[in-house]
Amino acid sequence: LLYLIALILVFYTLFRSMSRNIYARRAEDDRFQHLIGRFRKMFRVEKKRMRDRKYYRYFRCSSCGQHVRVPKGRGHVVVTCPKCRHSFEKTT
Repeated sequence: LLYLIALILVFYTLFRSMSRNIYARRAEDDRFQHLIGRFRKMFRVEKKRMRDRKYYRYFRCSSCGQHVRVPKGRGHVVVTCPKCRHSFEKTT
């Protein structure tokens, strides 16, 4: 039964990929890329944070939620958000 369902799904995807309705397939791909783009951005940001963790600390602005990067080892600093210009104090 599972084999039959998998086989039907394979034929259906082949049928859809060979379709000549280019505009519908393009619209499907745009929706898919928009959905996947959110996850890609999230992983790209986390990868950058992991790469920079030796030299920088990241803080979230309490006013607007923007992430702000601050050099490590500077002690007690006043951080100004580049987006909303809200200032807050943090220890790096």
